[in-house]
Amino acid sequence: MTIYRGLFLADGVSDQPLADHIRSLCQSAERTVDIVTPNLARFDPPPGLTVASRVQAVLEVDSEFSVVFVHRDAEANDPQLRVAEIASGLEACNCPLPFVAVVPVRMTEAWLLLDEQAIRDVAGNPRGMMPLDLPRHSRVENVANPKELLKEVLFTAADLSGVRRQRNFTRSFSDQRRQLLGRLDVDGPIGQLPSWQAFTDNLNEAVRQLDP
Repeated sequence: MTIYRGLFLADGVSDQPLADHIRSLCQSAERTVDIVTPNLARFDPPPGLTVASRVQAVLEVDSEFSVVFVHRDAEANDPQLRVAEIASGLEACNCPLPFVAVVPVRMTEAWLLLDEQAIRDVAGNPRGMMPLDLPRHSRVENVANPKELLKEVLFTAADLSGVRRQRNFTRSFSDQRRQLLGRLDVDGPIGQLPSWQAFTDNLNEAVRQLDP
């Protein structure tokens, strides 16, 4: 069995659980890919924020990769502009590897608003009954600020009282977000979202080009 190596550049540290989902999706495409997520903060000097500078910094240390995965939120931009930005960055640093753009519409948090029970579990109140009023799957990518909405629904799901408890809960958002990303059901409703479909289609195309 051939084991390939894939470089994954996450948009932020709390996005790194996506690496496990990428590994699983590659396996479903009948390729075994070991996903490497370098800690760029430990590079000396740290690379810049551009795709080109980040990829180049990694490849100067370790160039034994077969495919590159780059995660960037679309935010207010057309997702295709992000894909083009990633492609241009790889071209600028002369990276010849196939790449897969992981581009959620607006923010990754939109992908985390699909599983009500996971939200209740992560909020620490799995049997809570407070209505969360989550957006419909067909509308979740139209939410203007999914990050703020996710904070609100996690707080509502926790059903907390007291200023100190509320403050401590707010501080734990990054960890909660990371947990939700790790729990993401790749076989669930997320498969209905155009951004996820584009990502998985590109992944399947890229990894199937690897020699079996």
